[in-house]
Amino acid sequence: MSTYTPYLALGITGDQVIDLLADDALRARWDRLPLGFTVPGVERLDPAATSSYSLEATVTATFLAAGSDRARLLAPVGFGRDHPYNVARRSASAGHLAGGRIGLVFTERHSPLPAGEPWLRPGEDPPHRFCDGLGAVRDLEQSWPYDAVLADRAAGVFVDSRRIDRVDADGAYRIAGPLTVPEPATGAGVLAWYSPRGGPTPVPADLSIGPDGQVVVLDREERTLSWTGAPDGLLLNSRPGETLPALLDAAEHLLGAGLRPTPPGPLRPALGVPLAGRTLDPAPAFDLAEATR
Repeated sequence: MSTYTPYLALGITGDQVIDLLADDALRARWDRLPLGFTVPGVERLDPAATSSYSLEATVTATFLAAGSDRARLLAPVGFGRDHPYNVARRSASAGHLAGGRIGLVFTERHSPLPAGEPWLRPGEDPPHRFCDGLGAVRDLEQSWPYDAVLADRAAGVFVDSRRIDRVDADGAYRIAGPLTVPEPATGAGVLAWYSPRGGPTPVPADLSIGPDGQVVVLDREERTLSWTGAPDGLLLNSRPGETLPALLDAAEHLLGAGLRPTPPGPLRPALGVPLAGRTLDPAPAFDLAEATR
């Protein structure tokens, strides 16, 4: 076994989310665990996970963050159900509401709508759509810098609108204009990529989860502290039919066996993920700050 000590993350199903929301004591027990993060609705990412409930992940994560003190969450999302613009708006809103404790996790498996992916151009399924989508989410969330909000009552200026930049994309997804939500005080949200079979990670992703990723998925049956390489974290996913108390028992056992506890706080510093640098070229969406008076 490697001498490097990773942190532990948890994947819970929609059924277990319902249990968390309904049971204060169970939620407090979960919140006390020094986990790197929790993935609510992991069945959207993991083919072996099943659930009776399919919940909107970003709303679910926001409710769980509001009902906890330290828990961090990666909400499963996909461009088959949401255009990157809506994904970015939800990411920024969740960042404000939860103080940077909520990020997003994407995968190729995330189920599209029955009609397919309506946001793509007709007849197109470009192989680079995930890179384009994640890049759009990152650019949109940074299009309105947090420190551009001045709230200067004396001058009558709420925001320095000259610092709000357009995001004009003409790739897999068409986008024109800035986001309608300012960047959270903690910076752009963490964007993770889940690939249970391994393979390349879309370039804009901050964190990769999979066999050769920064976070390795633990074997469901063995659940032993053995892995290859030196991952930053280990993801413990729920077994089919497993109760949430039993899953928390397993998590407590692994943490007691020597996994690294993570401190409270936003996702980025807790996981050691660098703050995403601003990549947008200056392209002011507005001419004068007076336009926002």
